[in-house]
Amino acid sequence: MKKIKSFISKFVMSNPIKKTYIIYASCFILIPSLLLNSTMSLLTFSTLKRNYAANYINSVNLECENAVNSLLEHINNIMIDLSTNQKLYLHILDEKISPDEKRGFIENELMHFFENVETVAGVRIKTKTDEYSFLKDNINDFDTIDKRWEFESKLDRSKFYIDSTSVSGSDGCYIKIAKKLFNFYNGYEIGNIMIYIQENILKSIYGDLVSHNDSLFLAVDDRVVSHNDNGKIGTWIYNDKDIFSCAEINLKDANQFLVNTFNIDKKFLKNNLKMISVLSHERIIKNIVGITIQLFFITSAFLLVGTILIILFSNSLTRQIERVKMNMINFKDYLLKGKKYKKNKRTTNEIAALEKSFEKMIEEMRCLISQVEESNTKRREAELNALQSQINPHFLYNVLDVICWIAKIENQTLIEKMITALSGFYRMGLHNGQKEIPVRDEIEHVKNFIFLHKVRFPDSFHVEFDVDDEILDKKIIKIVLQPLVENSIKHGFKNMEKGGIIRIRGRIIDDSYCEFVIVDNGCGIIQDPLNEESEQQGYGVKNVNERLIMAYGSECGLQYKKLTEKEHPFTGTKVSFKFKTANMDRVVQE
Repeated sequence: MKKIKSFISKFVMSNPIKKTYIIYASCFILIPSLLLNSTMSLLTFSTLKRNYAANYINSVNLECENAVNSLLEHINNIMIDLSTNQKLYLHILDEKISPDEKRGFIENELMHFFENVETVAGVRIKTKTDEYSFLKDNINDFDTIDKRWEFESKLDRSKFYIDSTSVSGSDGCYIKIAKKLFNFYNGYEIGNIMIYIQENILKSIYGDLVSHNDSLFLAVDDRVVSHNDNGKIGTWIYNDKDIFSCAEINLKDANQFLVNTFNIDKKFLKNNLKMISVLSHERIIKNIVGITIQLFFITSAFLLVGTILIILFSNSLTRQIERVKMNMINFKDYLLKGKKYKKNKRTTNEIAALEKSFEKMIEEMRCLISQVEESNTKRREAELNALQSQINPHFLYNVLDVICWIAKIENQTLIEKMITALSGFYRMGLHNGQKEIPVRDEIEHVKNFIFLHKVRFPDSFHVEFDVDDEILDKKIIKIVLQPLVENSIKHGFKNMEKGGIIRIRGRIIDDSYCEFVIVDNGCGIIQDPLNEESEQQGYGVKNVNERLIMAYGSECGLQYKKLTEKEHPFTGTKVSFKFKTANMDRVVQE
């Protein structure tokens, strides 16, 4: 072993890279690949024969399962939407109108609900006192087909039940799916609902997945509900004999087919739904042979191309590596002396990518050096500005205190209150240079701002506070609520002379987070104010968002949403944010 290692080491050190590269590639790539290709050609067929059948069946089943699951999810969403349909709920419980008017309202609501739902052919709703229905225009004979609710005792509120007894009509077969109907918001049970799904929709899902003598069909509680042959619908499936009979396969030929039963389990599905496939060995073997031949030619083509590339690349490899080495030796000249880096523009392989990365690294390091110098300059300017900001607010609210004192002597109550509010507003902005303040001080800061604004526009709006006492002493970065309130006034109430409402709610979410939600009944946002292209985007809102993210993390940034009547008593804009109250791992920076 030591002799082999010594021989390889001497060979590499005493021969050019080009020659070493060709010999290594031949010994460790080409020759093993040829042997591997020959061996794989002998083993592939037997391996695929063992494994391909199961994989092929699983792929067919999986494709069909995904399509069936999508349909089931769609049906479940329809059921949920009906449970959240407030108009339907109110019409059913309305005792002030006549039965005929109630029926008209309910059937009209069902027509609007299902007119664009192609999968549903009809729907029936059964309450304690009456029954209502809606049928598509192309369904002619539902009234004579089925009005039975014999499975009513099996219905559930959270799961829907598929009746194994399909409905036959002149337009084809239909599958009944039912569950209990209740009001989603208060849990009040209304009655039962049953929808009719066209069996042709299920058939279209799996019809293209099988061909020739193969079969694939769906069964509910061991009874066929969907089949290419409508005459087989309703057949009971208890064993393989029943399956072959349903697939029209003679039992003498049964050994030429593979049977697979696949259960489709959904948490919102009450009964047992199975997908049964019957696939022929002949079709599977033909696919295996085709795959084996394709694999052989593909690997041979790769070996041929690899050989050519090894010969071509070996001629230029050493020159490119030598050029990269010299450029790295001159790295200092490129970085500090401003010498322009020259690369070979004719090459586009990995070496060229390495040169490009090296060139990019030089440019980035130059930019970093420039940014450090610029950052030092800006830091010095920021220190001067910070000192100035400490001086000016002190002078301002000291003068305001003097004016307030004079107004009090002169019995100018309104002026005194305005000056007091304005002084408190600016004093909060300074707050002894603290980075964080109690929530109660932040709320007082907002109240001062609101008082000053309402002096000018007394009836334009009012503000409601709903803040838990538990968070009043929690610390928060200062001046985050006032810019949001100002944004609501400026943009939300721009077309309102009076009647504006702003609601500020503060809650503890968990041991680590509190949340503020600000809602207004203004015109609502057209675009997210945090979007750079938004017309409602302001420096104050953007500044608040950036400070929240820097202080508490990206999950605590501002979240804007336009309200609708379903979500809130009035339309408008909702903005919310979180802030940490414990285990803070970020340092608030100003």
